[in-house]
Amino acid sequence: MVEQDGSTHQTEIAINKACHVHRTRKRSRRGNRKPVHQTESSVTTDDIRQIIKEELESVLNSFKVSILKEFEQRTKELVENFNQISEAIKVFEQQQENLSTDLKSNSERINVLEAENISLKDTVIDLQSRIDRIEQHSRASNLEIQNVPEHKSENIYAIVKQIAAVTSYRLQETDLQLCTRTAKINTKSERPRSIVVKFTSQRTRDNFLAATLQFNRKNKATAEKLNTSLLGIGGDRKPVFVVEHLSPVQKALHAAARFKARELNYKFVWIRGGKIFMRKTESSEYKLIKNTQDLSNLI
Repeated sequence: MVEQDGSTHQTEIAINKACHVHRTRKRSRRGNRKPVHQTESSVTTDDIRQIIKEELESVLNSFKVSILKEFEQRTKELVENFNQISEAIKVFEQQQENLSTDLKSNSERINVLEAENISLKDTVIDLQSRIDRIEQHSRASNLEIQNVPEHKSENIYAIVKQIAAVTSYRLQETDLQLCTRTAKINTKSERPRSIVVKFTSQRTRDNFLAATLQFNRKNKATAEKLNTSLLGIGGDRKPVFVVEHLSPVQKALHAAARFKARELNYKFVWIRGGKIFMRKTESSEYKLIKNTQDLSNLI
């Protein structure tokens, strides 16, 4: 709009200029009183048109130059903005590449750590298994007598000798190395603490255990299995259990095996040499239970 107003203004100036020239030439003719054949030519419409044309061309050229300068300036700014955006994109791409490199490196580290973690877990499981075997081996000559009521003045050696007498096992004084009560695993349990008997040899332990098992089989029909009444302990008659002395890990696994047997209708769960066995029926094959995974695989 500014350029258009300037163009109109320039046109008006051109017209005024042409008129001024015409008036000046008239005055000059009157003053000089020249002969008719020497008069100057007057400004014609074509002259005015020429002058206006020239002025318009000048204005248009000026406008064109202004537009070109504006266009060049805007183009320069666009180029600068484009360059800035291009640089920003390059920086972003570099950051993306760095992040991708870091991610790949971290992923590789995680894979290494996961592999190490698996290896460490396997090592821990192996060590726990070895420790449990050592603990169980240290109990190879032990038996655990369960559900015998506790008394302050009790004689545990006498209780063990009475079990031997009831089961008709010839126990020598030198066969016993240690007899003691053990701490409860579950402190809230109302059952009395178990008695642990350490024999001088594993063979003696096995023979003593075999005598109790044979006694219970013989008296299964009469319901006179080993109990507190047969041991001369007063009060209500309660069953007494003689079993192998298991490590804490094996004892927990044995409890889980009994629970699983009830769930899957397995008839037999027994312990021999510190190992746990299961059998579904009399004719089925036995299963050696080494860990909880073996229980999960049962059908």
